[in-house]
Amino acid sequence: MKNLKLILAMTTIVVFFASCTKKGEPGAQGPAGQNGTDGNANVHSFNYRITAWGYDGNYYYSDLTASEGLSISASDIANGALMSYIETTAGWTLLTYAYPLGSNGTQFYRAYFDVNNFLIRVNNSNSSSDAPYLTATPSSPRGIKIVVIPQLRMAQTDIDWSNYQDVKREFNLAD
Repeated sequence: MKNLKLILAMTTIVVFFASCTKKGEPGAQGPAGQNGTDGNANVHSFNYRITAWGYDGNYYYSDLTASEGLSISASDIANGALMSYIETTAGWTLLTYAYPLGSNGTQFYRAYFDVNNFLIRVNNSNSSSDAPYLTATPSSPRGIKIVVIPQLRMAQTDIDWSNYQDVKREFNLAD
């Protein structure tokens, strides 16, 4: 019986003290957390491999469309930035790209964008004429990277837009 009275007394004391709380003033604001990694602002990129070139009588070309996964909107064209890079022996080079052919002139690679469409055209030119002519089929396979920035941020950063590695790093693009 003594044990029961002792257990009952101890339980009453524990319940009494445990149910009492003291409310004080709120504490000071804690330190700010670290800044997280910036996102890529809905920037997306597409990788494309040219395995063969079409020919229309004046130009060699390769066409990438929505059926290959490309997504370019009218708003991207009007308000954003669209960049394309071609794989060369020197790395990734911003298009338009001019490849010297010695006495045969220069081979020009030009990019054209439209809604859900990317076209690359290749022609040669020499110093005596601006008319397109071709002396050789462009080499393939050739890698192409397309970067779509929906809202133009070019004025907000000081990266080298002609350098794909800088653009990739700035927007956390996957290869």
